[in-house]
Amino acid sequence: MTVWNEAMYYFHLAPKRYKKVLFVLHDFSDRRSESLAEYYVRNHSHLIPIDVKILEYDESTSHVVNVTEALARTG
Repeated sequence: MTVWNEAMYYFHLAPKRYKKVLFVLHDFSDRRSESLAEYYVRNHSHLIPIDVKILEYDESTSHVVNVTEALARTG
């Protein structure tokens, strides 16, 4: 989480004209019933600049999910 927080700081400093994407592997927690990326967005949304996309790649299905967009629609 600390590295992700640091990445959000660098994204904040990057010029607005840049596309900002954090691309992570899917890691699902059965206990929480959510992925690590979903957990991060839920608990650290105040650190995520508005123009950052967090994409999560599931190796088993080869699918990519835009976690920031998916959570914005549901919550």
